This record gives sequence, C-alpha cells and structure tokens, in this order.
Amino acid sequence: MRDDEFVYAVIADHAAGAEEWDKILQKQDGKTHLERAIHKAVNSKFDAGVDVVIVLSSNEAVLDAASDLGAVAHMVPGFFDTVSMIRTFATAPGVDIDPNDDPWIVVIDPYTLELAEARQMSEIKAD
Repeated sequence: MRDDEFVYAVIADHAAGAEEWDKILQKQDGKTHLERAIHKAVNSKFDAGVDVVIVLSSNEAVLDAASDLGAVAHMVPGFFDTVSMIRTFATAPGVDIDPNDDPWIVVIDPYTLELAEARQMSEIKAD
C-alpha cells in the first residue's frame, strides 16, 4: 500500500502485429517474459510493495499463464495503448474497485522489466 491506497502492478501485453503474438510467452534465461515481469512486480520494493498484479491481454494463452502464476488476468483489446487497457479494465463489469478508493498503478514493461512512474487511477481515468 502507498498513502493508504492499494498498489496495482499492471503488465500490459500488446499484440500490435502478428509477429508480436505470444512474444510475452517466449522464454529468456528459462523463464517467460510474463513470468519475469510478474516476479519483478511481486518482489518490487515499490514503497510498501505491490498488492495486486494485473495482466491485461487479448491473448487467452497469456491470460491462462498469468492466472497460473497468481496474477489477475483480464481480457482487453490488444490494439489499445496501455492507458486505454487500464481504463477498460477499471470500468469492466465484474471488476470491483471501490469508487472511494484511488489505487496507485505502476506499469511494468515485460521485456525490460522497468517500472513506470506510479500514477493514481483517478489521474489515468482523467487522461
């Protein structure tokens, strides 16, 4: 938690072209890019830590792998940019984010494992 708000680590799987389909499931040093990104999120020292890891993808195989690794997996259009993917997730039926909460969102690049600057959900929705 950060400032009494949850911290969500988001891993967005973009599949803009056929050559990128399933790339996140390719292995590097014995682990898939997805697995490495989820471990990075779980082990990150972002303030007091990450509360929930969310994987957003249009690929069912990626979502299945994310679920198997303990992440929340959610289907979104693959041609969306990361912010649009997060907005789609946050407003989807069945996603229960208390309207009084304003969780922090930190995006993790599944290939570089870099963490983007944290932003609150209200800021992302306002973009």
